[in-house]
Amino acid sequence: MNIPVNLLIIRISFCLLTVFIATDTHAAGNSVSSDAFNTDGPWAFRNSPGNKGGKTVYIDTTQSKESSDVWLGFTCGEDRRIFASILDQSGFPVAVGDDVSVEITLDYSATPWNATAKKTSETILTFNPKFSNDLFTYAIHAQALTTTFLNNDQAMQTHSFRLQPNSMAFRGIIDTCLPRHIELERSL
Repeated sequence: MNIPVNLLIIRISFCLLTVFIATDTHAAGNSVSSDAFNTDGPWAFRNSPGNKGGKTVYIDTTQSKESSDVWLGFTCGEDRRIFASILDQSGFPVAVGDDVSVEITLDYSATPWNATAKKTSETILTFNPKFSNDLFTYAIHAQALTTTFLNNDQAMQTHSFRLQPNSMAFRGIIDTCLPRHIELERSL
């Protein structure tokens, strides 16, 4: 499977951030800052220089209430496309490149969204940029988000993610990446 370089950078950054946070910095409700990692409520976020020309990759991730192995993340790289991903450090039961059906519910809506995510590594499911952009736009104002998908035992796995507060964490994606999507949609 050919993976675009930007997506590969985002995947690697997301994995590194998740491992770092899981072992060192995730403290609910505390704001911890280092040179590259910050927290804002339930969110850990990073604005990191990329490999080419100092481009910035924005990464925002929050841990599942049910499992310290499962994370929801939003990333935006040099192409300014937003990607929403679910990371399960214990892995997913399908082959890399396969599609996984995910049901997503936001706290203020009784109607769930049915989406398809592609397994882009052993531990990451990534949604397409159009859906990711829409999900991010709604997540900005939501209090919580719930995902449901099949786990390694082919049983339904549900994870809840706290989304607020997120103003500091989401600032990079909102200011840099979200306007680009709005411009592109208007031009179509």
